[in-house]
Amino acid sequence: MMNAQAAGLPIATNSDLWPLRVAGTGERAKYRLKGDRGGAQTNALSPDGRPTLSSGCIARFLVQDGDLKSQKTASVHVINATTDDVFEPGEFVADGAIWVMPYIPEGSNRIAYSITVESLVPVTTPAPKKTEG
Repeated sequence: MMNAQAAGLPIATNSDLWPLRVAGTGERAKYRLKGDRGGAQTNALSPDGRPTLSSGCIARFLVQDGDLKSQKTASVHVINATTDDVFEPGEFVADGAIWVMPYIPEGSNRIAYSITVESLVPVTTPAPKKTEG
């Protein structure tokens, strides 16, 4: 089986190239932990080695008709946050580096996405809408 780095994964981009919007759910950010084979828990790290926190936010993507659609098979993690941060209901946009790692969850046949962003900032302007014409 090919490893992720050999396959060019995760996909690295940034918020200028991929304006990712997410919906806050009112959850408090919390550190992501991963276990090693010995059972020890350590912080899950971003591809560049920084600790990541689960945002609890739901990714939203523009679809063909111009509307934003929630993507519940994508988890959104953030680097520049603390456990005091709460992503209140409302829209946020990613700012800075973004990494996307597709994977197939155990027991599933659908692709899910682990998305790590540098920062999430509140949106102050309406989401883009596709124009007729």
